[in-house]
Parts: sequence; C-alpha cells; structure tokens
Amino acid sequence: MKKLNKVLLLGLMILGFFTVSETASAEESAWQITEDGTLTAVTTTQSAVTIPDSVKVIGSNAFQDNTTVSVVIVPGSVTTIQSKAFNNCSALQTVAFEENSVISSISKTAFVNPSEDFCFGINSDNTSYRTLQKYCHTMEYQYHSWGYDEAGNVVVTAEKVAYLSVGDKFSSGSIQYQVTKKTASSNEIKCIGLIGSKLTAKKITIPKTITKLDKTYKVTAISKTAFKKNQKVTQITLGANVNTIEKKAFQKCKNLKKIIVANKKQKKKVKNSGLEKGVKVVIR
Repeated sequence: MKKLNKVLLLGLMILGFFTVSETASAEESAWQITEDGTLTAVTTTQSAVTIPDSVKVIGSNAFQDNTTVSVVIVPGSVTTIQSKAFNNCSALQTVAFEENSVISSISKTAFVNPSEDFCFGINSDNTSYRTLQKYCHTMEYQYHSWGYDEAGNVVVTAEKVAYLSVGDKFSSGSIQYQVTKKTASSNEIKCIGLIGSKLTAKKITIPKTITKLDKTYKVTAISKTAFKKNQKVTQITLGANVNTIEKKAFQKCKNLKKIIVANKKQKKKVKNSGLEKGVKVVIR
C-alpha cells in the first residue's frame, strides 16, 4: 500500500499538483515534539507532509537543511512559526494553512532560502487569512488557494492570489489603475494609463467602480499621465465617482473631440484640467 501511495503521489506531482496523505506523513516522518507542543526537529524523506495536530509552535531550525519536503500542511493548532524554522529547505515550494488556522506570529526569517517557486497556500475563508495575507505582502511571497480532492489528499491549485495595498498597480480591461486609498470603509483607485489594445481604441469608458481580488474600488481620479499624448482616442466617458482630474491629464490628445461627464461638478473639473481647445464636455 505504501508503494502504491508513493506511485500515486509521484503521478499527481508530474501532472502539476502537490498531494499529501496524512497517514503516510505520520508513519514515515519522525517528529520531535516537546511537551508544550513545540516542534524542534523532523526527519522525513517524504515530499509532502502534514504537521501533527499536537504541534503549537514550529520551532527554530525544525526543518533545517531538509532537501526533500516540497509541501507542508500546517494544522489549525499551530500559533507560531519561529526564526529559521524552514532554514535552507531548498525543495520547499508550498506551506499551506488549514482553514481553522489560528496562526498569530511568523518570524520574518522563518523561511530562509526556499525554492524559487515558494508560496503560501491560504484560502479567503481561513480564520487567519488577513494575518497570513499581510505577511505574504510584507515578505513579497506569492500565495495560492488550495483544498482537498475526493480521495482526501491536499491539492494546491496553480491560481495565484494577489494582495493589493495603497500604491499597488493593476489592470482591468486594458486600463491601468493604482490604489490610492484602502480602509475598512473606503477603497479608491485612480486611472493612470492605458495598456494593450486600449492604446489604439477611439472610445474609452472609465467605470464607476472596479472589483479586483479582495475589494470593490471606486475610481475617483484621473492621473496627469493617463491620456497624455494619446493620438487615437476621440471620446472619453468618466464614471460618476471621478472627483479628481490632475492637470494635463488630456494634454496633446490631438484627436480627442468629446468628454462625457456625470454632473456639473465633474464638468468643471475637466475644463479646469488644461483641456485642449475644441474638446466638448457634455453631461450625459
């Protein structure tokens, strides 16, 4: 049975998935755990392991110099990952956290020299999602969603989950935006430019809101570089939430003929932005 499990594991990994059988992990890994629940060392030849539920702390150097483990499943019992817990684990690709995770402390040096593809496995319904998400953002780690297949094995998906904070840039519909505000009650972005096919589009619409990843953002501003020197656009429609238009946002758009706005206040802001002569500003 063990031989069959190994063959199945190898086959799934070749197909692009990482799986772990909790039974195989427990039997074929040697865990050194103190009475207070600190994992001090682990010896294993497995490529994927699940840490026992009795562990509360993954101690310093617990996985020191391990060259075989690529996937580690962290149970909900673990609250802390100490410095260099995964020191020089050259094969380590994914550390996935169970949905009932209560992790509250992860050292900034917990993961020293992992593989180039290293990432966290976390889902949005994870109890400690925000803690883990912020850690990944601070450390510039990628993180992916994950779950169990019908056989009870863990499957880490290939979908990258990103986290946005103030200053981050992203694109939606070939329009590029930048996050300008992100609080518990308000999330705002500004249009900063065009990319791809939109560079040659004649009509551009800036939406009222954009839903991206974890939040819905109001599009509240047009930056000074958004349409500068665009030679193709003839008409621009602004979403109702745009309340700031930086100077020269529409500078040298020689073919721009019309800007459609939502209200009188927006119309005034457009006209005061240094609009080129001959451009009509109309309220829809």
